Amino acid sequence: MKLAALALALVYAAVPSPSFASAVTAPAQSEARVSVTWVGPREGIDAAERATAERVERIGAELAQGRTETLTLADLFAPPGAARAVAYVDLREEGIARVYVIDPERERIFMRTLHGGERLDAVVVDELAHVLGSSFEVLLTGGELGVSRAEAQRALEEALGSENKEDPPEAKEPTEETATPPPTSPPAEEPVAPVRPRPWVGADGGYRFRALASRAWLHGPTVAIRGGIVRGRVSLGGSLEGTYYVPSPEVANDELGLRLTGGDVSLAFRAAFQVAPVVLVGVEAGPVLSLLSDRTRVLNDRAEAFAPQLRVASSGRLALGLDIVLGGPARLVLGLHGTLDAEIAGHVYQTADTSTVVLDPWPVQPGAALRVGGAFDLPRGR
Repeated sequence: MKLAALALALVYAAVPSPSFASAVTAPAQSEARVSVTWVGPREGIDAAERATAERVERIGAELAQGRTETLTLADLFAPPGAARAVAYVDLREEGIARVYVIDPERERIFMRTLHGGERLDAVVVDELAHVLGSSFEVLLTGGELGVSRAEAQRALEEALGSENKEDPPEAKEPTEETATPPPTSPPAEEPVAPVRPRPWVGADGGYRFRALASRAWLHGPTVAIRGGIVRGRVSLGGSLEGTYYVPSPEVANDELGLRLTGGDVSLAFRAAFQVAPVVLVGVEAGPVLSLLSDRTRVLNDRAEAFAPQLRVASSGRLALGLDIVLGGPARLVLGLHGTLDAEIAGHVYQTADTSTVVLDPWPVQPGAALRVGGAFDLPRGR
């Protein structure tokens, strides 16, 4: 009996208790756990939550999100629980998003202010997800972020209001070896890595109109592929577009009637600026190569029709456009563009025998283009 009791005691001693096991595994579970709390009402928080979740998922962290109506200094300095990093996004002030990322382990706070509109549009949502994801990544990989609680005190009181003022935390008496003078002007913000450009590609179809002269104009369908990068509210990119011109209305004098058909290929470089959540205003410029076939019809016995020829015309195109962009990473684009084609090398259409001009195209030809298409963001590295 004594031997059995002794064996049983050894078995129980070798098996760790539940409380001991949880104490061992709890730190490992919290190492990659982060949390975000969205403060105040603002249209677009749902999209911001999704974008943040996607960004945090890419760094392999476990995310908890919540919402509240108030935020005080006590919340920012409260014990963090099991999370490795704690963030609050204060949306109570219209047009401003204040980001606070807390490092509980080192008792440091990172602060960042983003400016936008009444709602969280796609640009602000992307910036918020980037700032939160980058901050979490720094902390989860052992980096240091932000300033100490004492250094952040004044900036936090100004941002959260005078009712949140409190005495600074009592600091420990430093030893002679570690004593350092306090900073004279504590920084309110410490930037993280800048927002990286977001690449995108797209394709569209449309219809183009181009006036050659007062009585002559071309029109036809277009197709294009486009691409570029977006950084903040600015978009830079380019496009390759082809247009097929259906037979034009007849241009005639007393001797001949003339119709044109053909097409052109254009290469454009574009810069656009977001003036509203779904509205872009942009300018495009680039070369155009046109191939036009002429066909004539004799109107009296004195004239002689010239044989159809494929003629080359080159020009430079300047376009000013307005685009309506609907959607998020994959979006619908509706555009209206006004154009000016400055002809570099063209052709005057006239009769061979009498040299009577049938069509003398303008050196600068106005036009317009309608387009509808789609665009989507390309993945970018962390």
